[in-house]
Amino acid sequence: MLAEDRPDDLSEAYTTAMDVGPRWRDHIGASLDRLEETRAIFEGIGS
Repeated sequence: MLAEDRPDDLSEAYTTAMDVGPRWRDHIGASLDRLEETRAIFEGIGS
C-alpha cells in the first residue's frame, strides 16, 4: 500500500491535488467524508 511504502509520495500527490483548486478540494473532501479509513491514512501521514 502506498501509504505504508511511500508515504512521502502519497502526501505530495494529495497536496498537489488539493492545490489544483476549490472544486478539487470540495470533491476530495466529499470523498474522504465517505471514506473514514482513507481520511485516517491521510491524517496519519500529515497531509
